[in-house]
Amino acid sequence: MYKKYVSRERSEIVFLLPSSFAASDYLKGPLAKRTDCLNYLVSTILRRQATGAGHGNHNFVTLNASELNKIMAKDDAHAVIEAAVNGGAIEIDKHYVKGCFSRGYRLNERFINDKIVRVKPTGKRIMRALERQRNEQPVHHKAPQKTSKLIQQMTDQYHKLEINIDQARELISRLPEDSNPFDRQSVIIQDLVDKNFIVFPTQWGRLYNNISGLHSLVRPALSYRGARLHSVDVKNSQPAFLGFLAQRSHLTRNQHHPVTPTQTIPCPHNTNPGNPAQPTSPPANPVTRTPGNICLYDSENPLESPPDLALFISEVSEGRFYESFLAELDRNRVTVPTVKYARTRRKMERQDVKDGFMMHVLAKKGRYRSEFRNIFAKRYPAVDAEIRRTNQSDYRNLIRELQRLEADFVIHNVAAGALLLPSKPLVLTLHDCIICGEGETDLIEGEFERGFREIRYRMKLTHDLF
Repeated sequence: MYKKYVSRERSEIVFLLPSSFAASDYLKGPLAKRTDCLNYLVSTILRRQATGAGHGNHNFVTLNASELNKIMAKDDAHAVIEAAVNGGAIEIDKHYVKGCFSRGYRLNERFINDKIVRVKPTGKRIMRALERQRNEQPVHHKAPQKTSKLIQQMTDQYHKLEINIDQARELISRLPEDSNPFDRQSVIIQDLVDKNFIVFPTQWGRLYNNISGLHSLVRPALSYRGARLHSVDVKNSQPAFLGFLAQRSHLTRNQHHPVTPTQTIPCPHNTNPGNPAQPTSPPANPVTRTPGNICLYDSENPLESPPDLALFISEVSEGRFYESFLAELDRNRVTVPTVKYARTRRKMERQDVKDGFMMHVLAKKGRYRSEFRNIFAKRYPAVDAEIRRTNQSDYRNLIRELQRLEADFVIHNVAAGALLLPSKPLVLTLHDCIICGEGETDLIEGEFERGFREIRYRMKLTHDLF
């Protein structure tokens, strides 16, 4: 479990709570004095859910017990949590594994339509603990120092944002009720106004932050230097990184020796088949891998690939995979229900292909029959074989690996490079996307292009208003 990284310059400490929630309803007897502890727990769950860090449709967010104990009264923390669970304020998942997986928490749906309220802590002990937490050095015992420094640099970028609070509230009021459960959009905006900036990494590399859960219709309330924010992102990002992974695996299997984190690998066009028993002279243009590098594929001089792998890489690198595969599904007369479980059906659309690619290709669970997957496997057998190898032990392996590749490239390569630019552009990350200010998209695209040259693999970029 990773520790959250927070900016040093913030306003007063407050809890954000559902309007109908009262800690005193759940804490009785000796626990009545621990209302600040339960308020902290509920506020932390609500804030973490607002970033979009919940697990799938169940929306549980992981919280580490040792971190909770630093803020909550350690002797009573378990009893406070148990009282909240028994009273129906929060729910806990069943996936806890000591030393591996932290418990997952979520708010009970009784609060789903509540607006948020700001509540100040009253106890001196918890106020001191919260102050220590936000002032402590943001270093996780497993995170290298340079990673901690990068996350702190990115957290500090939020001070550059301008928020029109009145416009934000107006935009939030227009949202459909089901798109703003627990008033999460107000949680995000309130934390931005209060300068409660949060950036925390997941086990699989992604960063969740103050804007990762912001609804697209509320984004116009944010600005930088008086203008709307802009974004540069990778088109067809999941298929694009899958192509990178498949090509890397293909290249690795065609080397004479296994790839290790510090091995020097010749460029594909300089690979000398030779006799592996005999020493060979160093390649003319070696590519040295160091920890963290993902430099394996040269798109301009590729190792000869299976035709279907070459086709897949061509489609994803040009950003036309979803359209191409949609045409293939249409040729096979694949349709989807007009609404869930309906008997009437319609032709597939681009969004259906994106959803189906995630569900039936990247993370297919079990042995259920899938026409979508069968057509994909027939069109791209080499890619499908790589997916099956990766997901052999766990259907979630590929998703996690793609997230790692995405984070290594977008965060630790492109964003890290952009933060070093002399012009000091705005640099905020949102998974495969980098958010910047007006007139700064060329700078960010330049950093993406530098990154593509370094990993020798090209992807299609798009840019738009955030």
